[in-house]
Amino acid sequence: MSQSLNYHMNMVMMQGINLLRSNEKQIIYECKKILDYLKNTHKRTAESFEFAYNYFLKFFQSEEQSLENIIEEIRSEWMKTFYRPPETHQLIYILTLLENAVHKAFKENNEPSFRQPSVQYLFAKIYEDLILISKKDNFHIDHFCHELVMSKQLQIDWVARIQHEEKGYRLKNVIGISEESIDPLLFKRIEPTWFWISESLLKITGENQSIKRDVFPVP
Repeated sequence: MSQSLNYHMNMVMMQGINLLRSNEKQIIYECKKILDYLKNTHKRTAESFEFAYNYFLKFFQSEEQSLENIIEEIRSEWMKTFYRPPETHQLIYILTLLENAVHKAFKENNEPSFRQPSVQYLFAKIYEDLILISKKDNFHIDHFCHELVMSKQLQIDWVARIQHEEKGYRLKNVIGISEESIDPLLFKRIEPTWFWISESLLKITGENQSIKRDVFPVP
């Protein structure tokens, strides 16, 4: 990666970190609601999410700006707490809950949408780096997506797996929508952006316009 591009990516991540801190109060509020739900319903993920919640509190109290240092500290603290690397599906599930809480906080604070991609990129890097500490190699993404859709912890209607192609993006499969209701051509068509694919799926499901829906990508 060229120095100029590397510098630009680092600046984007710093913008994401600063945006999280500027929405600290609402983010902590949204995360606390999830933690309380997990504890009150005795979910197995409560302990690991509480770790993430406590680290968020620590992150907001610090002035650390380096993502590399943040990731290393998370790795170290996780091993001290649990004495084992996290399982891949557990790690992604917790990060998905956190990112969902962050986007809810942005919505409540009327955070301008043009500023939010920096946080999406930041979470993408966190996903990428933290997955490396997981020793579980055999990860079934379709099974995990099915668990997300069936979960009561997140209001997820469907998950679409989208594959990057040379000329754009192609729909790979969908969990949560009957395949019979999807035009087979949608799986063959190459679109210039994943947004067009999600719009097609929203039309298929006949979303009620009075109910606001969010569609966000998870690398």
